[in-house]
Amino acid sequence: MTALREGEKLSSPCDKRQGADVTECKTMAKQEFRYQAFISYRHVEPDRTWAKWLHAALETYRVPAALAGPGQLPGRVGRCFRDEEELPASADLNAEIETALTESRFLIVVCSPRTPASEWVNKEVERFREMGRHDRILALLIEGEPGESFPRSLREIRHTLTDAEGRTREEIEEVEPLAADVRPSRGESPRYLKRMARLRMLACLLGARFDDLRQREQERRTRRLAALGVVVSALLAVMTALAGVAFHQRSQAVHARDDARDEAAKSKAVTQFLQNMLASVDPERARGAEVTVRETLDQAARGVEAELSDTPSVEAAIRNTIGSTYRALGLHKAAEEHLLRALDIRRAAGASTRDTLETQAALAHLRRLQGKYGESLRLATDASTNAKDVLEPDDPLALRLRSLQALALTEMGRYSEAENALRELVVSRTRTLGAEHEETLESIGNLGTLLDHLGKPEEAERLARRVLDVRRRTLGTDHPDTLAAQNALCAALWQQKRGQEAESLARNALDTCRRVYGEAHPATSTVLGNLAAIVSSLGRKAEAEHLTREALDLTEQRLGATHPGTITARANLGVQLLEQNRLDEAQIVFRRVLADRRAALGDDCPNLAVDQHNLASVLLKQGRLSEAEKLSRDAVAHCLRVVGQESVRTVEIQAGLGRILVKAGKHEEAEAMLVGVLGARRRLLGEGAPEPLDTLCELGTCLKAQSKYAQAEDVYRRALASAKTRLGDEDVQTNALRVELVELLEKQGKKAEAKELEAVVMTLMPKWLAKMETAPGEKIAGPSVVERREPPARTPAAEHYRHRAVRSQYAATVLQVQVALEREDTQQALQLLESCLAEDRGWEWGRLWRQARGPVLALRGHAETVYSVACGANGQWLASCSDDGTAYVWDAATGRRVHAIPFRTGVWPHVTFSPDGTRLAGVGRQGKVEVWDAAAGKRLMEFESEPVVGKPVVFSPDGRSIVTGGQRAIEVWDAENGKLLRRFDVPERDVWSVCFTPDGQRLVTWTGDRKRAKPIPLLSAWDFETGKVLWETQAPGSEALIALSGDGRRVAVGSGSWDGRRVRLYDAGSGTLEAELKVSDPVEVKSRAVCVAFSPDSRLLAVGHSDGRVRLWTLDGMRLLTSFHGHVDQVQCVAFSPDGRRVVSAGNDRLVRVWDVADLSGPSVQAQTGIRERTLLICPPDGKWVRVQGDEAIAKAKALYPDAKAIEGKTGAPGIEYVAFTPRGQSLVMNTKGKGIWVVDAGTGKKLASWLEDEDAPTSTRRVQLSPDGKLLAAHYWLDRRLTTRIWTVPDGRLVHELKGHTKTLEDLAFSPDGRRLATSAQDGAIRIWDVDSGKQVELIAPISPVKALAFSPDGRRLAGAGNGPLRPAVAAGLAARLREEKPDTRGLIQEASGLSTSTIRIWDTHSGEQTAALPAYIGHVDLLAFTPDGTRLVTAGSDDESTIQVWDSATGERVARFVAHKGPVRCFAFSPGGKRLASGEGGRDAAVRVWDLASGQELMNFRACDDRETAASAMAFSRDGRRLAVAASGGALTIWDAARWTPDQSE
Repeated sequence: MTALREGEKLSSPCDKRQGADVTECKTMAKQEFRYQAFISYRHVEPDRTWAKWLHAALETYRVPAALAGPGQLPGRVGRCFRDEEELPASADLNAEIETALTESRFLIVVCSPRTPASEWVNKEVERFREMGRHDRILALLIEGEPGESFPRSLREIRHTLTDAEGRTREEIEEVEPLAADVRPSRGESPRYLKRMARLRMLACLLGARFDDLRQREQERRTRRLAALGVVVSALLAVMTALAGVAFHQRSQAVHARDDARDEAAKSKAVTQFLQNMLASVDPERARGAEVTVRETLDQAARGVEAELSDTPSVEAAIRNTIGSTYRALGLHKAAEEHLLRALDIRRAAGASTRDTLETQAALAHLRRLQGKYGESLRLATDASTNAKDVLEPDDPLALRLRSLQALALTEMGRYSEAENALRELVVSRTRTLGAEHEETLESIGNLGTLLDHLGKPEEAERLARRVLDVRRRTLGTDHPDTLAAQNALCAALWQQKRGQEAESLARNALDTCRRVYGEAHPATSTVLGNLAAIVSSLGRKAEAEHLTREALDLTEQRLGATHPGTITARANLGVQLLEQNRLDEAQIVFRRVLADRRAALGDDCPNLAVDQHNLASVLLKQGRLSEAEKLSRDAVAHCLRVVGQESVRTVEIQAGLGRILVKAGKHEEAEAMLVGVLGARRRLLGEGAPEPLDTLCELGTCLKAQSKYAQAEDVYRRALASAKTRLGDEDVQTNALRVELVELLEKQGKKAEAKELEAVVMTLMPKWLAKMETAPGEKIAGPSVVERREPPARTPAAEHYRHRAVRSQYAATVLQVQVALEREDTQQALQLLESCLAEDRGWEWGRLWRQARGPVLALRGHAETVYSVACGANGQWLASCSDDGTAYVWDAATGRRVHAIPFRTGVWPHVTFSPDGTRLAGVGRQGKVEVWDAAAGKRLMEFESEPVVGKPVVFSPDGRSIVTGGQRAIEVWDAENGKLLRRFDVPERDVWSVCFTPDGQRLVTWTGDRKRAKPIPLLSAWDFETGKVLWETQAPGSEALIALSGDGRRVAVGSGSWDGRRVRLYDAGSGTLEAELKVSDPVEVKSRAVCVAFSPDSRLLAVGHSDGRVRLWTLDGMRLLTSFHGHVDQVQCVAFSPDGRRVVSAGNDRLVRVWDVADLSGPSVQAQTGIRERTLLICPPDGKWVRVQGDEAIAKAKALYPDAKAIEGKTGAPGIEYVAFTPRGQSLVMNTKGKGIWVVDAGTGKKLASWLEDEDAPTSTRRVQLSPDGKLLAAHYWLDRRLTTRIWTVPDGRLVHELKGHTKTLEDLAFSPDGRRLATSAQDGAIRIWDVDSGKQVELIAPISPVKALAFSPDGRRLAGAGNGPLRPAVAAGLAARLREEKPDTRGLIQEASGLSTSTIRIWDTHSGEQTAALPAYIGHVDLLAFTPDGTRLVTAGSDDESTIQVWDSATGERVARFVAHKGPVRCFAFSPGGKRLASGEGGRDAAVRVWDLASGQELMNFRACDDRETAASAMAFSRDGRRLAVAASGGALTIWDAARWTPDQSE
């Protein structure tokens, strides 16, 4: 292929057609096309410059008059398309290019060696060929040779040919593109080459001959030169006339020369200053020390005033540069000092100049970063006003000032103004700088971010993709600007609930940041924060918290603890904690954020209001309504003062205040607030945004609470219409709104309409469950993280329908999992567990998950049976040894094999770690003991012992001795040098196992008689120093099955082949048999107990079996927790990790398996305490038994009568009747029988305070309750043979009030949710309501019968009471039918109606005292009564025959659920804070605590209240965060259980 130069003929389409008529060419020129030519080029220099020149040259050319006219050529070429000139601010670049190609008559390609690599140029050429216009493609060759400069698509045409047999083949035709050449050549000027190239292109475009155009152009140039001569002559005359002015101009030149000298002096001063500043970087001056940018800047800042004070303009320029650099480093305070000084200097110099405007722009940028958005807007607006007199409208600096204005408006929440400003800015920058200029793309990105906030994610996505495409094409995939564009696209996808796509994109960006920039780069922490927000929105809260903490750590390391970026990252952590209901932690974080932001940015920072709002949200969830309301009001006032009413931020915080007011019962004020918020959101965000719909829901809830049902119905209908349009007819929120309407219609008596709508709800219920929404996470915008919007609360009616279906499904799944595990179908169990929603997973889920998922590690490498495993004390190493003569050391965390220990004579069957975990010892087959360094895998020493197979080896607790056992002897060796220290003889017996007590003073051995075929083993205890046998007892079992508990109290012996089915527990102090565990069923002949191991805390026992199972037992109650299935053959050894969280097992299948056993017993015990005292029944010589109580008295009695018979026990009288957590969960308050009021530490169980402990009365207090704020305690108090009500302060026990008024025995009392009122009831039939502050009675309610149980509703507007009394004959017949329905096996019980009792539950309005509802009477006593946390249900329990728990609709009085709770009477129950679970305690003798799913009434799990089987659960309480459960027993024991929720992240 060749490119034509001057002198060669350039063929046009008309020239190449031999014999073609010129008229036909001109007719083709008149064909309808929008563009005469499409200019294609690569967007790099100098190709871009040549394309720009060609575009102007073609469009400005005027055809010579001789060739133009009717029937000839047109007067001008027409429009030519060049993308940087023609493309608008469009989101769809590909569509615009496609349209332009279709509407262009010719395609001109600017060719250089860079062009073939352009994907866009090749695509445009190929598309033009596909349109059938291959003969209209022209080329402009600017550099290189044709072969390397023409794109492949320009040189080749592919044809598909078909032969006679119908077979096809592809043929490539080489073509010669028509080209104009502007490459430099000898003797030709560049100007001449350009002129010739333009004429060649014009000849093709116009359908004219090149020679005609060149000749006519030459004639036109000649005429122009003649005209120019005339003009020059006239100018000479004028020049002569102006000669007199020259002298005057000379003086002006002198002034100009002086100005030039001044500029030179300034330049010299700047140069000298820079040389001094950068001198510290010189290696010779730095003396080898590394100098940072910060140090260099600080040195320059110190010297700027001293060195440049004589040249103010230079000082201002330097300060402007230093301030901008400080700002880029995040050092805002230092930046502010220099920028303000630079601005003062430049303003003092005179009127506004470009330099002054530059400094104002830099300062406005700084103020925005500092969070001072109002000041930033003011600075940018003032500068823009002044710029009109100094700069052109499209000057880049003027456009930058407009950009700063738009960004400040966005941050202030003035979205509509910001959107208009950004759209105008995109148009201006596209016109002035081009569509792909960096600043144009920045404005497009900012517009996309704003559209995200405005609820226009589709348009935001289009803009984000456009910016990302250009960034990737021009900057590459690893550039920070490309990553920022990728983050913006993540935000747009997340807004459209396309979380999986957003997560994939964010993880890709994170990998790129870590690979290219490292962990410390700002982009890495930014992407981490954005990924955390996406993961949180997908429901993976634990992973999101981890990512947020990682982002916070990186930001704090880079910027410091008080930098605004760090403060924002910490605020995001607070939001993560709030979403997980870890309220105490969230409160601490938000309080610190509030203090740090105020200290760093001052009282006018708008984000302070966001921090106050977040903290108010925490306080609201903690039930501290008054504090939350005050803080939220302060936040609203702050926003109004700083950013004004017309700000989205102000409106968001006002919405938060509205929600708090609804919770506080201030409905009228809340209604006015929400109406204003609704109007503002519609005005500022538009109807398409999600916020107006949320406000409609909140307003409907507020109206419904005021019983304004007609207005509420209207609001919900508007919300439903909006939801259908915006979310779709089957969306979760759309269906929830239908549920609200059903309830409202029923309340207004519109039964038919309600029934019709409810049918729609239930039809869509399966889809509702399938599309369970996740809580919105953090909004992400570009490269930065912004505050999150709190999701709208679900309304009670919607929550009822959803909750009923979801919880029933969850409870049924739990039962299916238990059945699957009983069948040992772990795969199905895991599938069922994974199908459970994360928000429903509780204690029972975590327990079943651990039981089903099998081992966490399976270690492979041994070729024969593994006989021994051991765990290092530090938990880092795991050792195993096998019959193949190998011993391996493994990494306990990863399962990686670290070392292979080559014992010289092979090792079997025992290895052991030293107490510090650094050494490993084992005995070879020939009796050689070897000690190895566990970390390095090096042999430390070896020594000979008696050769015997199966020799045990163990280190002493201090690590100084090694003890081995064998035939007829126990040997003690020095662990440092291997010398034999002493030997204990064991005549005629083999030593099978040796254990040390924790104090190292005794040895416990298990030996067998060598003379018997089936020897009966002896369990013996030895004094380690003297070798004296302390005790011994027969312990049936097989070899090597002994284990000593971590506390040294118990010895476990597996029966093995002896009887196979039992593990016996012996007292390590006396050798007496304590208990036997039946570890397998008698029919399971193969399931023998082969090996045993205690957990470090001595609470669990692991047993390995011959059928390959590992069973885990709890010694608290001697019950089986679970069994692990994984080994396919006999288990030979088991061991616990040092922290007790894992069990290691191995056996005949040659595998070492590691099992996770943490918290398998359900909630783990966090603390225990008790008030029971020791007692002693002793028989002195006189023969009369005497009871002695208390440790001191018992010690004296034993000293006085050392040989007397004695029985030791505990007192049974003291017990705990009430227990409650304080609001922060740090302590508990409990009421005891005869021991007064106690305050104990919730973490340790230690008593902190008490009062009434020394009262003489046998029962001083009863019916105790703690106030909601934890500051007061009320109790019915026994005084002078009658009961009064007293109120004390907590924890000091100071008496505040004594309430008198009841005339008979007091029954119950209850605080209102706000703690301002106290309700009391008595057998006199009255309910009295007292003002807590004054101690005065404010209300009296007179029910029909005495009320034994009281409960306030969560909003404090209702009071429920249960009264018990004899069954009246008049209602006996009505109850008979129901009794038989509920108790079908009971015959004849109803015949004697007077012998039964009935309970009636009534609900009163606390303000008017009027009864609002009455629940149907039912048989049995009601002792417990409580509202669910949402107030929609009332739960009762009592001492009826079947001990049922009843659930009632608190609004209608209808019973909605009834389930059998315990075998005995229910003594106590407590709700989890979310109201999903109910814990109940049995009043029988088994002290059972059961956890129920409240929606379905199914039991989820159970455990014992305490170790003492002779006591019953008497009181219980959840902590406010739901993470702990305190259970008190009637015998005086108090146990605090760790009730933390399980999630997939925590379980894995």
